[in-house]
Amino acid sequence: MTDSDNEQRGTRRRALTILATTFGGIGLAWAAYHGLVGRHHVVSDNAYVAGHLVQITPQTAGTLIAVQVDDADRVEAGDVLARLDPADARLAFDQARAALAQAVRDVRAQFADAQMLQALVSQREAQLVSARAAAVQAQAEHARRERLGQAGVVSGEALSAAIRAHAAADAEVAAADSALAAAACARIAALSASPDTTPA
Repeated sequence: MTDSDNEQRGTRRRALTILATTFGGIGLAWAAYHGLVGRHHVVSDNAYVAGHLVQITPQTAGTLIAVQVDDADRVEAGDVLARLDPADARLAFDQARAALAQAVRDVRAQFADAQMLQALVSQREAQLVSARAAAVQAQAEHARRERLGQAGVVSGEALSAAIRAHAAADAEVAAADSALAAAACARIAALSASPDTTPA
């Protein structure tokens, strides 16, 4: 072996040592990176996750104003996922409140009408009682004048006036009876249209 061969061998050995040290250092650096950082970070272009993907739908319709989660975020039951514009719900609530107020006014008006009709029925009953009393009195006066007319004490004109007063009293009884029946029918119709509860 010559010196040139030894020199070549020494150069080759140095080159191989530098090369082995470099690859060894790179290997140790990669092992350290993988041990400290890389094993905690997974990258995949086409991975499948064994998780439950659930499609959600809102319980009420409305305008979406905010989405609180992103795609593939983990959520628990009761978490707020999105917010709807409260204007539609507020408008529906105001309309329902107005409808309720109108219904209360209508019910109160129906009860007022029913009370008014009850008062009218009572008035018509009193008018009927009064008309019947007047008819009984007119009948008694007619009978008395007829007896007196047969005795010749009362004139024919007075007897005719008593007959007319009796007929008018009977007509008043019939009119009062008809008015009472009409008022009672109107009251029954109003009560059948009214609810069974009383207003507050």
